[in-house]
Amino acid sequence: MAVQTIKAIVVDDEDNARNLVPIIVDWHSLGYEFVGEATSGSEALELIEAVRPDVVFTDINMPFMDGLELSRLIKIRHPLVKIVIITAHPEFEYAKKSLQIGVQSFILKPLEAEEVERVALEIKQNLHEEATRWNEYQQLQEQLKENAVH
Repeated sequence: MAVQTIKAIVVDDEDNARNLVPIIVDWHSLGYEFVGEATSGSEALELIEAVRPDVVFTDINMPFMDGLELSRLIKIRHPLVKIVIITAHPEFEYAKKSLQIGVQSFILKPLEAEEVERVALEIKQNLHEEATRWNEYQQLQEQLKENAVH
């Protein structure tokens, strides 16, 4: 199975935070490519429809639609998309709600390259395992069809 580049976007209303995520680690060497950015939840939803990312890195505190609501909507519309919440707010309730929604990971600001890289590699591994399971499922389906014919 060929390793495909993982497409990611970043969502944050703060320019500095939005600009930092794509440069904090060597994403290319990790197999990632940033394919867009959004400054709000509603902008992010449009971007997701357009570029179909595998991973969304989003802030939690944004005006109009916070990162939790955005995450909830992403999981409804695109359940396979991995979501990483990035926030300066370490409140347990945020983490708890994030996990209930199906968020993959939770990173605290200020961002540390080692932590971001660890999360990126964990997500890459999860995506690889899901792709492997899907391929195995497809092969079993084909075998079942062949056996049903014979």
